[in-house]
Amino acid sequence: MEMKKGLIIGLGNVLKGDFGVGCYILEALGRGSLGDGVELAYLGDDPRCAAGLVYGMDFVIVVSAFSLGGPVGKVYIWPYRVFKQHLSWIVAKHRVIRGLVQALATAELARGFPTEILFIWIEPRVIEGLGLCPEVRKAMWKVVGIIKEKLVEKRLLQRENLQVSPFLSIEAIAAGTLASRKVGV
Repeated sequence: MEMKKGLIIGLGNVLKGDFGVGCYILEALGRGSLGDGVELAYLGDDPRCAAGLVYGMDFVIVVSAFSLGGPVGKVYIWPYRVFKQHLSWIVAKHRVIRGLVQALATAELARGFPTEILFIWIEPRVIEGLGLCPEVRKAMWKVVGIIKEKLVEKRLLQRENLQVSPFLSIEAIAAGTLASRKVGV
């Protein structure tokens, strides 16, 4: 039996505040053990190359900040069906998504469209500078847990790898000097 394959795509720009959350989520996921069947891809503001990455994948998650008018830090989880329903206004509102839609169409034409795609959006507040606002930082850790749960459901991750360290410093991730903080020592 062929091993299942999963891909997590992070979109956004770390220099645009909360819109960099996709990168931070991938960084946090990359610090843990995801196994051989899961790949991480930070595509920033240009996901046009995603066609080759998603080709033949069993399960793909796209994660990004996206302004939908809800409270800051709200997490939205959309299956591909819902994404397609709202495609016209999403593409008009979120420039980066246009490139992703083109890449998905290319993968579909090549008969390599993923078996399942899930979109996870986080409502942003800060749109400039480095780092995340407190609400988005909290949502980021929630999304890391959601992604790991979905990977377990799809049998791409072992249940014992579910733990998410609450002691990871997002500021350290942003600065590139990640270190676990010791508590109570």
